[in-house]
Amino acid sequence: MENGPGPHATPLVTAGVVYAAGILAHLVCLDKKTGKVVWSHDLWREFNGTPMDRGYSVSPIAWKNTVIMKVDGGATR
Repeated sequence: MENGPGPHATPLVTAGVVYAAGILAHLVCLDKKTGKVVWSHDLWREFNGTPMDRGYSVSPIAWKNTVIMKVDGGATR
């Protein structure tokens, strides 16, 4: 990656877990105490996202019991 290996997004920290997204759009939910993966998603593959020119740099947002993420880079190829 041109701008370094990342990550380039701010993690979301809640009461019991941490949500983090890497430059290849892998979103992980980690147990805050142990660091173990609770669940993970490949956002581009699972949700038909579009890779961004300089890597994925979207920070997760909490809304009620939902984590909101932008998946599409808006690029056309």
